[in-house]
Amino acid sequence: MRATVLCGYGLHPPRSAGHLAVLAPLLRLAERGHVFEICSFGWRRGDGIWPRSHRREIAPGLTEHRVVDRRGLLRSFLGGRLRLPPLGLSETLEARIPPSLLRELEKADIWWCEGPWGYAFARKHAGGPVGLVAHNVESDLHGDALEAAGGPGMRGRAFELEGRAFLEADFVWVFHENDARRLRELHGKPKGFLAVRPLGADLPEGAPWDPRVRARARRSLDLPEDGRYALFPASAHAPNREAATWIVEVLAPRLAERGVWTAVLAGSVLPRRVSGKGWLATGPLPDLLEAFRAADLALNPMTEGSGMNLKVAECLAHGLPVLSTPFGARGYAALPEHGILLAGTDGEEGGSPRDPEAFLEILGDLEDPARLAEAGRAARAYASRALSWESIAEGRLADLSRWFEDLRIPAPPAPAAAGS
Repeated sequence: MRATVLCGYGLHPPRSAGHLAVLAPLLRLAERGHVFEICSFGWRRGDGIWPRSHRREIAPGLTEHRVVDRRGLLRSFLGGRLRLPPLGLSETLEARIPPSLLRELEKADIWWCEGPWGYAFARKHAGGPVGLVAHNVESDLHGDALEAAGGPGMRGRAFELEGRAFLEADFVWVFHENDARRLRELHGKPKGFLAVRPLGADLPEGAPWDPRVRARARRSLDLPEDGRYALFPASAHAPNREAATWIVEVLAPRLAERGVWTAVLAGSVLPRRVSGKGWLATGPLPDLLEAFRAADLALNPMTEGSGMNLKVAECLAHGLPVLSTPFGARGYAALPEHGILLAGTDGEEGGSPRDPEAFLEILGDLEDPARLAEAGRAARAYASRALSWESIAEGRLADLSRWFEDLRIPAPPAPAAAGS
């Protein structure tokens, strides 16, 4: 299979859940011999001082072609719109994509769009099926910010673009059933195939809770080795910043009173290393591996946003039980036997969606080392069984093979026989 993948933001190197949500399945599929040409858009810090279009081979069979519109980037910067979704992606690609690159992309058997913004461009130039990977319900997630920046017309434009892609695409992948339901409520029944395929995680080798590994990680992050740490790993995405504010202002002072747990906010959710009563922030990190290794437990007090929280899968894979709101654990089988502990309600029957007393009660129970270890083993077992990127990539291949027989997609290899 040869596929073209459109994405409204640069991907490599991956620095956020959104980047991994695109790249991780493609890497596994490329390892099976499939070929992917990614056409991404925009410029990121770290791409160089001077924004420019470029090509990068990420792995054999997986290449990213970055298209940069310098004038558009300057306009977005001056207008304070760099964090808004690229509603004009299709028009910009039509105007800016090099003809040689377009000819290369048009050789694909199949196209899909990571988000709805490039769908019109894909539909015009694809010679085969065109799909949509719906990372979020974008019109819900960005609607208020778009209206604040450009009025109701900009919100309506996002709704229209998302609706067209969802309804017209030949196939749609969503990360969890709640988003599938919401997209149908907003836009109607899609004409194409629809499947729920969750986000996943890399499974680290060995026992992630090995005390020697944990001690080294804590030293690398300049954390006292004898502490008990509850990790909130997050980027500077607006819903993450709101949750971080709640941790700092509401939960952490109560943790400080008890003197057992410290909340660690890891990543760019806060822009620099800083600490306060019952909490500390690492600031941006090259990656979050050492933060996962250093922690005893993960916090996920999200009450806003859309899509599926990739950080939950990553924490479970590292053997960290996840203490979450019901909203934050959406898309997962949120059960104690899976290492997911819920604090709060889903809001349908009243109650608080983020109850600090419930968080504190569960943290109190997990002060018992035996209970904490049991929850960590349950988390790792669930991730190994249901959330590996390999199994998710196999699911996508199975979908495409079932939907489009003429693509001649090889079936996933059979498991090796015992003892082979």
